[in-house]
Amino acid sequence: MRYTVAGLLGAATRDLERSGISGARNEAEILIGHVLGRRRADLYAGSDGPVTLAQAAEIDKMVAARCSGSPLQYITGVQSFRRLALRVGPGVLVPRPETEMLVERCLELLEGLRSPRILDIGTGSGAIALSLATERPDCRVWATEISEDAYRWADRNLELTGAANVELYFGDLFSPLPKTERGNFDLIVSNPPYLSQEVLAAAPAEVREHEPEMALLSADAGMATSIRIIREGFDWLAPGGRMVMETAGSSQWHDLSIWFGKRYKSVQITSDLAGRPRFAEGRKP
Repeated sequence: MRYTVAGLLGAATRDLERSGISGARNEAEILIGHVLGRRRADLYAGSDGPVTLAQAAEIDKMVAARCSGSPLQYITGVQSFRRLALRVGPGVLVPRPETEMLVERCLELLEGLRSPRILDIGTGSGAIALSLATERPDCRVWATEISEDAYRWADRNLELTGAANVELYFGDLFSPLPKTERGNFDLIVSNPPYLSQEVLAAAPAEVREHEPEMALLSADAGMATSIRIIREGFDWLAPGGRMVMETAGSSQWHDLSIWFGKRYKSVQITSDLAGRPRFAEGRKP
């Protein structure tokens, strides 16, 4: 049997559509381009050209995995995040576009600071820490992660980027950090787990059944980890240092603002591109 790009694109798109995948054509292009080592735009140049049996089998395997609900990024092993191509897979949260805006907000808060010291709590794949380290090469970044699987992904991405200004620590929130760094950070950033059981139960199956619950779910209606970071992080900030974190939005902002307001100043929330309250922050006096 002779396989062509055009034929495989058509078949993959139909299979993905039947499985209820939105943007089936785009995802088919991504999967086939990944196997063939081509950019999506290049798939249509010579689309009648032959594809090897081994390549066709690999494409079929990947399409089947996607139809079964596995996240697209786990299948390809890559997620683009700002300027980076991060390696991701089972055991680590797939970085979202909203978190790119969190990095943007951090960069705004760091403007005018020379050689800032940054702490990323719950780094996951390392998306935030590595973006800040590469886009502000004058900074130093410390990052912590409690999940062994996620820590391994972050360590792999750190090696791939070659960012010499990042130190990665394994452990719970602030506990693995050198005590000598207490009170030294200009910025603490976090995308903590913030979903409640009810919200997670209503999430898409590819999130609920495949991505790590540890990175998504938090007790007390999704607030427990965020509150711990707000409380414990205060002593790790330098005077005038900023705390900024991603949140579930308006459903949590009122309670988070109360916790921030206990010790922090300049408490505010920034919206994402959809206009939803998303990033909470405060400044240590």
